[in-house]
Amino acid sequence: MKPAYLITQLSSGFALALTPVWAQSVAAPTDAAPIQLSVFEVTADKDLGYAASTTMSGTRTNEKLENLPNAISVMSADFLADLGLLNFLDAADFGVGTENIYNDNGTRGAAVGTRSGNQISFRGLSSARQLRDGFPWYMPEDAFNIERIEFSRGPGGLSYGDVDAGGTVNVSTKRATFGRTSTTLATRWDSFGGRRAALDYQQTLLPRRFAFRVNGVYNDGEGARQRSGSDLKGGAAALRWQLAPRTVIDVSFERANQRDGQTHSILTDQTAAYVRGTGTNDLDAIPALAGVQTDGVGQFRTQAAGNKQIWTLLDGGIYNLESTATAVFRNSRVQTGAAVANLVTNPALVPGGSIPESIVPRYQDWAGPDNYADQRWHAYTVELRHDFTDRLRVLIAHNAQRDTVLVRKSLNDNLQTTFGGRGLFIDVTPNLPDPTDPAGLRGEGYDFGVRINFLAGRVTTSYVHFETTSTNDGFGIGTVPRTELNPLLATPFFNNTDYRDNRSTGDEVELFFSPTPNWTGRLSYSSSSVIFTNFYPLLKVKLAEAQATATARGLDPLAATAQTLQTMADTIDGVTATGRHTGNATVRYLFTEGALKGLALGGTGRYAQGRARSAVNIGGNIALPATTTKDDWEFGTFASYRHKIGRVQWTCQLNVKNILDRVTLQGNRLYARYTPNPRQFILSNSFGF
Repeated sequence: MKPAYLITQLSSGFALALTPVWAQSVAAPTDAAPIQLSVFEVTADKDLGYAASTTMSGTRTNEKLENLPNAISVMSADFLADLGLLNFLDAADFGVGTENIYNDNGTRGAAVGTRSGNQISFRGLSSARQLRDGFPWYMPEDAFNIERIEFSRGPGGLSYGDVDAGGTVNVSTKRATFGRTSTTLATRWDSFGGRRAALDYQQTLLPRRFAFRVNGVYNDGEGARQRSGSDLKGGAAALRWQLAPRTVIDVSFERANQRDGQTHSILTDQTAAYVRGTGTNDLDAIPALAGVQTDGVGQFRTQAAGNKQIWTLLDGGIYNLESTATAVFRNSRVQTGAAVANLVTNPALVPGGSIPESIVPRYQDWAGPDNYADQRWHAYTVELRHDFTDRLRVLIAHNAQRDTVLVRKSLNDNLQTTFGGRGLFIDVTPNLPDPTDPAGLRGEGYDFGVRINFLAGRVTTSYVHFETTSTNDGFGIGTVPRTELNPLLATPFFNNTDYRDNRSTGDEVELFFSPTPNWTGRLSYSSSSVIFTNFYPLLKVKLAEAQATATARGLDPLAATAQTLQTMADTIDGVTATGRHTGNATVRYLFTEGALKGLALGGTGRYAQGRARSAVNIGGNIALPATTTKDDWEFGTFASYRHKIGRVQWTCQLNVKNILDRVTLQGNRLYARYTPNPRQFILSNSFGF
């Protein structure tokens, strides 16, 4: 396998060509003229506390949020710093209707049953799209080169680019700016053992003509779980060049090496159903039963004879556990699921579960010391902006990304290495999907919302009622309809995958307040109810053909397709809505006078309703009923102190996450022992000059 992978094709866009932009014109640069930002970039200069005033999402231009009908939430650099967030996955926990997706092994950002990473949930619908400065982005994200994060909810959350039905994330990177010269050094330590240092340096070399910015990071990250850390060494550079009074070019480049420990191996108890003393190497595991039993009670044949060799290290020796013509090698295993119809292996209906924490402590990893993935990536973006008139502006952009996997993980490989690529405004992929192919995910729906500002923008609130549908989600048909219909079809089908729609309805509320320069805060609440609809669009076509064929052959069409009809009816009858309620709040107070001048105190809390856990079925019998996990409550606090020493602005900050050390089981299955991180202390310092 080649060591290098081209992550995306070279993507280019012609943005807003011949599109009028109703904004003030950019004056020709003179020594006395103020610096005017382009309509194609955002600034935090007019933000009030945590409340951002403008966004790039929605129109691809710097537009006031109050003028947009889109459901957009902006997390400013100020907010990200107060909470100690390092990437958009961390930020998703504090979004409006956004949640991190965990797979059955508790891996954050991974969809259940797939290898995909970097996924979050919008309104209960999964989203794999992340944008970076408007381009689809497939590399890891880190705060060292992040200016702000914008969450655009719903299929209409963006008026450009790629978007999922639930929404998407757009990360804005740090850019060079005319007129600014500054240096910031930052360090960070945490109680899990993580260490971090970052540099942010920007300078204007030629007034109003040429500026550059450099960012670097060294991150020796550690997680609560063994070998769950992320080692990152990276750098980013950005330059801005005023080619002419109305023409500007921006170039940004990022390169990084990252080593991730994917420690999501959950040890399951595969001994619970085994009856001691029943182990045997005989061909018949249970002689008391008629016929030859390949498996016994609580045991399973490791490998069939003549299939393939299976070498295993046992107590320092290498053994081949492939069965032979006279001996069968078995290991203990808890057999579950509807397929275990005869209950030979699990007659006591023992449900599979994880190893008790008394045997394997929480956060202990058994994946092995080599369970890491090393990768290197680089990416660049070039933007050319030109103002023809004060109302007509054009942006031409080009982006390229490349990812090289250096060392693959040795166990539970869950790392994405290859992707397709699409441009921002013009598709440059030579072969695009057939637009009539229902395999592609599509979204539709509506948002009814209102955004209100009080007290000259010091209090801003928004309310959205939505109905969003994600169409053509993959869904299994099963073998019963296929076996029944194929004899009646001109062209038998062999694929068991069909589609269904996933509809989410609910409400979202977001509130920002900064009544005085000392106070700032943000509150959000969201509810969603997700239900599956429109099952089996492909199977329905096959069903109609099969019934027509049955009628032509003189058969009863309903009787000839009875099992298929029953399968479809059972599926539809089993549809239930999954409701979710989430919310979070963050508030900060800054002392500006007296002995405590420069001290800021804040706190945050978030809530997520308990997750549904499926029933455990063994041989058609319910061993454990369906239930839900406990509601997830988490509180944190932070305190920072700002003080100027000569020309140096020093800031020291202490964050305490999950201050109550509340750890609950949140896995969506019995053996998925995912729990939130325990209490964590983070100490950070920054020096600006």
